[in-house]
Amino acid sequence: MTHGELIDAIILEASNRNLARLFRNPSGIAKHRKDGKTWVVPYGVGPKGGGGHDLIGWRMRDGKFVSIDAKVGRDELSDAQIKWGKWVMAGNGIAGEARSVEQAMEMIENG
Repeated sequence: MTHGELIDAIILEASNRNLARLFRNPSGIAKHRKDGKTWVVPYGVGPKGGGGHDLIGWRMRDGKFVSIDAKVGRDELSDAQIKWGKWVMAGNGIAGEARSVEQAMEMIENG
């Protein structure tokens, strides 16, 4: 399963089980150059410059914030992603890494 397929499958399963409403969260920094000028535009929910998880949303039963980073193969969480997850959990949210749909569902249900 590719990274994109895992993200799509997690979104669909969370919705089908009525566990959570999840949305893609692309994040990073866009640089625009024109006429010798450069504009830097951060985007996505998470630390400036990237580090936000792939999916954000809320758990249906109580509205808890959910932030999940989908990982496949040998991919690992970056330091910024680890820091983001700790920050979310410090605010009573649910955050973590999911390498499968079932792992993501368990995180949402038990977080």
